Amino acid sequence: MICPAPIDSTPQTSPETFTNWARALTFTAATAYRPTTRGEIVEIIRQAEASGQRVKWTGSIWSFMGNFVSNNVVIESDGISGEIDPALILNNLSLSDPVMLHNLVHIKGGTKVFNVNRILQGLPPVTVAEEAKRADDNDPACDEKKLGCSTPDGNPVWALPTLGGSGGQSIAGVMATGSHGGDILLPPIADAVRAIHLIGPGGQEWWIEPSSGLTAGTEADTQNQLQAIALSDPRAALELCSAILVKKDNDFFRSALVSVGRMGFVYSLVVETVPAFKLKETRSDVTWEDFKTNLTKGQFLPFVEKFNLRFLQVLILPFANGNGQHDCKVAQRVIVDDCQTPDQVIDATGFDFAAFICRQQDVRSLIGLLLLVLAGLVLTVAGLILLASAELAAAAALAAIPFIGWALAAAMYALWVVTWAAVVALGATIVALTALIAYLTFAGSLSAGDLIANLANFAYQNGLKDLMKTVLLKLFDNAYPTQSNGIPWSETRISWKIMDTYGYKFEDFCQKVDAMEIAFDVDAATTQDAGYLGFIDDVFAIFDDLYNRNIAVAGILALRYTTNTAALIGMSKFSTTCHIEIDILRNFAGNPEFIRRVQEAAIARGGVPHWGQLMATYTGNDIDNLHGSDLTTWRNTLTELIQVGGGSSNLTFSNDFTVTYHLEPFGLPDNCGSGGPYPPADLGGFSGTGTDVESADGDVTVANVDGGHTLRLTSQHGAISITHKVDQHSQAFLTACTGVSIGDKIAQGSYANIWTRGDVTIGQKIDQGSTGIIKSTKGAVYISEKVDQHSHAEIDANGDVTIGQKIDQWSTGIIQSRAGAIYIGEKVDQHSHANLTAATTVHIVQKIDQHSNVTIVAQGDITIDQGIDQHSVADITSLNGSITIGQAVDGEAQATLRAPNGFITIVQKVAGGASVKWSALGFTCPDTGGGTVTHI
Repeated sequence: MICPAPIDSTPQTSPETFTNWARALTFTAATAYRPTTRGEIVEIIRQAEASGQRVKWTGSIWSFMGNFVSNNVVIESDGISGEIDPALILNNLSLSDPVMLHNLVHIKGGTKVFNVNRILQGLPPVTVAEEAKRADDNDPACDEKKLGCSTPDGNPVWALPTLGGSGGQSIAGVMATGSHGGDILLPPIADAVRAIHLIGPGGQEWWIEPSSGLTAGTEADTQNQLQAIALSDPRAALELCSAILVKKDNDFFRSALVSVGRMGFVYSLVVETVPAFKLKETRSDVTWEDFKTNLTKGQFLPFVEKFNLRFLQVLILPFANGNGQHDCKVAQRVIVDDCQTPDQVIDATGFDFAAFICRQQDVRSLIGLLLLVLAGLVLTVAGLILLASAELAAAAALAAIPFIGWALAAAMYALWVVTWAAVVALGATIVALTALIAYLTFAGSLSAGDLIANLANFAYQNGLKDLMKTVLLKLFDNAYPTQSNGIPWSETRISWKIMDTYGYKFEDFCQKVDAMEIAFDVDAATTQDAGYLGFIDDVFAIFDDLYNRNIAVAGILALRYTTNTAALIGMSKFSTTCHIEIDILRNFAGNPEFIRRVQEAAIARGGVPHWGQLMATYTGNDIDNLHGSDLTTWRNTLTELIQVGGGSSNLTFSNDFTVTYHLEPFGLPDNCGSGGPYPPADLGGFSGTGTDVESADGDVTVANVDGGHTLRLTSQHGAISITHKVDQHSQAFLTACTGVSIGDKIAQGSYANIWTRGDVTIGQKIDQGSTGIIKSTKGAVYISEKVDQHSHAEIDANGDVTIGQKIDQWSTGIIQSRAGAIYIGEKVDQHSHANLTAATTVHIVQKIDQHSNVTIVAQGDITIDQGIDQHSVADITSLNGSITIGQAVDGEAQATLRAPNGFITIVQKVAGGASVKWSALGFTCPDTGGGTVTHI
């Protein structure tokens, strides 16, 4: 069951065009929504799927690739922002480590990273425009100066353990693409996440944790708690669906941690923070050839330990200097032990003319200023010509003086020569400036970056590349100074004010770049020309080749280091990972060739690309090779999300990017029932350790799967029939268009994952210690016997779900019928967990047995023919029907019964020690004297 909300008043635009941060990628969505609540997102997904449309969600659109593109429906996440009050959810969960509670933050996915930092600092969230003032030390509205490790009233302040270079991205977008910082011994930002609230395919909501994670107890325990929270508090229900599914599994969590937006909308994240701390950053100028001796496998960690470095960034200019070496800028950060250490802030250095130019989105706005400069130059030249005339006349007069005249005139002639040289130089400047004004007048709209690119391309083609090189080097120096007012750069501030280097006040159009980033294993750099250090040599060679061929490219290499991530397809895959980001100014003539050749070199050396930066040279096969079995596990998780979550399509959050890079489920095409007829296939039996992957167009028959075998079987257009059973610790992943049947059972210790659009039939049972994950998007599920002892069943069907006997002792049954009823022929047996959700009715023929824990939510009537037995806990809600318990709520049982539009009937009694809380139009029980009955 899903928990949608109306979207009639949700702001939307049809169509809407989007452009990414770099202003290099534009697309148009048929409809874009701007929701502010969880329920709206669920309904947007539901409606899109019902009409066969794909959905994507956007953060700040900082990605350089099309992972966020949808020409159908886009969900903008800006309105899903802010902190979720811990009193609503976190404080009501049983945590595995209760001490952890004070440094957890529950944050919505669309929250900008700078606002996460502000919230943790005790400051109110602000808009991006407001942040431009709040972050500017020279603005009277600034409230981010002299921040400490506690609030003014003495409360502790918390911080994210690491950050990237910009706080302008959404927190969910940062996590989903595996973005990272440069803190050497820390993993990327996503690794601070302890739980993910995901709204997946079908609008199904998921709460995802590691196996031993945030909350104590089993998945069923946490699910019961979350459902109780959502049902008991309307404010919590706005943030959480009562039918949310809980998954506490390492592989599942590690898959969802970096999902590239393919698994669903990241509604919220529980993030573990650390006590606030201060950092000191210093910068220096070195040469790459000298500095790289510290960066090999054997030298890197000793170098880090020697200087107690937390952070290291190396910026390398690809233009060789006069000595054939490459100039570098090195930034190092260390933790300031005493958080009371006063801030040391870099002083402003007055008017920055280069920054003023780079703020121009359309340089035609400068034409008026350039005309004034031109007029000033013309007047200056006119004045110099008059001066030259006077100097020449004076020299002639002096020369007429007898004897000493020529000696006196010589000095005046020298002044005349200097003046005339100035006239010639300014004349050349006037000609160039006039040509520039004419070009700007007739060229149309140009940003400052476009202008630089056009000038550079012209300079390279006309023998002026050395002059352009000088200009570009000055631009880079201006962008990343190593001194302030002639003093070596040194700055001390609270951590996030050092880490976040983005300029919110003005958009910099000179620095709109084409960016790619590749991660390498530092341990592969056994020498100074191996591994990632060899890759840098490759980049220099490509750059030099283009330069020598007079093809313009200008950029910079940035090296940062982290440790490995838990995320299965995160780029930080190595125990010590070097991230090499290569930014090149846009629209230079050599960019396409440079990007292609650099990525080819990266592929050859095993470099792992950043999901949010340029990677078009990489293929799906390259991604398969780089991520290997981790990608297979990731795709299995995506498959399960789709199978269990439902919806009408397995392409809900898909697009061209995810298809290209194999970020797709294992499963059926959308047209599974079309075509044919297709011949049947009999594959015989599968036995013994090993894995088989099989696919057929029509019906498929398999005798059995046993002996620890793993079978992945797909019938693209037909049904799958296993004549006997899935036995002896085997695994079967069965995907079929029209139905799946297992003649006997899912036997002891085995695992079956079934996904179909038709009916599922199991002739006997899900046997002891086995797991059955069953998803039928359009059919019913029938298990003739039971979910046996110590087994786990997750069943999601569109039609009726029938279990002929029972959910046996110590088992778990999570069962949902999206359009039908649930029928259990006997009982939910002792010490079992059951979560039953039905679109119509629920009928348990016998009882909820001793020490069981059961949650039931149904639209229609709920009937338990016998009773709720001793020491059981039952939370039962009929949203539009009545609840009938045929006998008693027995001793020490606890029952919460809700029928807001119906009646509650307990036929016999509430026995001694039992407790019943109820809410309904009416309540009937002939004997309540032995227990406690409370109207809620």
